[in-house]
Amino acid sequence: MKECGLSRAKYADFKVICKVKNAPATEMIVGVFFMERLSMSMSTGELISTERLQYNNIDLIKFIMAFAVVAIHTNPLVDCKNDIVQIVYNNIVNMAVPFFFLTTGFLLSERMSFSNKASDISILGHYIGKILKMYFIWMVLYTPLTIYHVFDKNISLKKAMSTYLQGIFFTGEQYNAWPLWYLLSTVYTLCIVILLLKLNASKNSFLIVSIIFSVISIGISWIAGIESSKYSVEIVQNMIAHTVYNGRIFRGMIFIPIGMCFNFKKISYNMNILIMISSFLLNCILKNYFLRSYLLILTTVSFFGIILNWKLMDHPVYHKLRKMSTIMYLIHMYIWSIYYKVLYGEKTYGLDSFIITSLCGCVVALLYLKVINKFKMRAFHKRK
Repeated sequence: MKECGLSRAKYADFKVICKVKNAPATEMIVGVFFMERLSMSMSTGELISTERLQYNNIDLIKFIMAFAVVAIHTNPLVDCKNDIVQIVYNNIVNMAVPFFFLTTGFLLSERMSFSNKASDISILGHYIGKILKMYFIWMVLYTPLTIYHVFDKNISLKKAMSTYLQGIFFTGEQYNAWPLWYLLSTVYTLCIVILLLKLNASKNSFLIVSIIFSVISIGISWIAGIESSKYSVEIVQNMIAHTVYNGRIFRGMIFIPIGMCFNFKKISYNMNILIMISSFLLNCILKNYFLRSYLLILTTVSFFGIILNWKLMDHPVYHKLRKMSTIMYLIHMYIWSIYYKVLYGEKTYGLDSFIITSLCGCVVALLYLKVINKFKMRAFHKRK
């Protein structure tokens, strides 16, 4: 409400009650290019506001998780020899992208009624369009790194083109453009959600979809990583390698439906704490790949449930953190690529890579927001 110039007191004076919704974490997808809008529903004549309430709790954790994503790629503990520290560290940072998926599902479902199928499908369809626009813009922006890699490694044109097309349609990745898989996974997931809505599927079907794709995603990742001399296994691995690669493109189909379920299925705060602590500890102890994969799901989902119960006082800093986390997520691979290439001449992991990439990411984000705000102010004054 603050962002659209309305105080809470003035907003309460409206005779027509608008359902105001927030999507701070989904800006990970649409990025800083898209602004929230007010739209007039021509069929009902009601003013529908998509202006967003402040989810300060999600904004704060989203910002922290952006650093976790940077850590995943730069590996600051690469020289750490302590197995316990490494296990705990990996279990923490691996919650980052699932957390983004959960917030996407949760905040999108807040815009949906689940009673007006046409309206919900329209909302998701419009959102998919925004995601695709963001996806292809950043895919183009990261293409120079891909081209550099092709020439640097002397990769044939045929191999380079097949890998590039595979990245666009199946994995959502290019060389050092790993974060973009999140966008493509979200597109495919929302297409499935639209299909469920068209089939008039119940809300419980969202959980069923999540379970099915957890088996698919975790199973593909396991098959892709095992060592076997069996011919049948090698054939399957070859098929996976030339399509979905490691199966994580299906991860959004696990977490986004669960995020949507948070709007109509509640778990108590204390129960979420119990589940998160127990699943996290078990994940640190157990070695089985399948059990650890599902324990990570439980840990992240319960953690998200805990965060939803946090109440943080409104402050402009949270809005800025939301924007910064988006920019950091999208740009950090470029910053790291330039850093290690200039300083080391080759891809190098470590604490210095994490610190420099994180700091530069924050600076770039702040500068970008400052420039954008200046352009907005100029445009505002011109309109006046």
